[in-house]
Amino acid sequence: GGFRAPFFYGRKIRLMKTFRIQIRAYGYYADFQLVSEDSTEAFNNALEKGELSDRNDTLLFLARSELALQNFDSALEAANEAGESTDERVIKSARDFARLIEGRRSFYTTIAQRKADAIDFYRGYPPLD
Repeated sequence: GGFRAPFFYGRKIRLMKTFRIQIRAYGYYADFQLVSEDSTEAFNNALEKGELSDRNDTLLFLARSELALQNFDSALEAANEAGESTDERVIKSARDFARLIEGRRSFYTTIAQRKADAIDFYRGYPPLD
C-alpha cells in the first residue's frame, strides 16, 4: 500500500534517469569516435605543418585521440614524443598517459584472449537443433 508505492515510484524514476544517462553516454561515445578520427588527422596535419605554440600539448591530444581509436602504438609514440619535453609537468603527464595506454592495451588484449578461449571452448560442442 502506502509505503510501497513511493518506493517503486522512486525506483522507476532512478531507472529512467539511468537509461537517459546511458543513452546520452552512448551518443557521446559515438560522436567521440567520429571526432577522434577527424581529430587524429587534424593533429597529425598540425604537427606536420609545424609552427605550433605548444607542440607537446598537441602530441598529448593526438595520443588521446589515438587511444580512443585503440591505436595503441601510435598513441604511445605520441605520448613518448611529448615526454621528451624539458617541462616537468609535460614529462609527468606524458609518462602517466603512457602508463594508461599500456594498461588499456593489456586490458583489450586480455579481453580478446578470453573471447578467443571461450569460442574455442564452445566450438567442440555439437549444435543444439
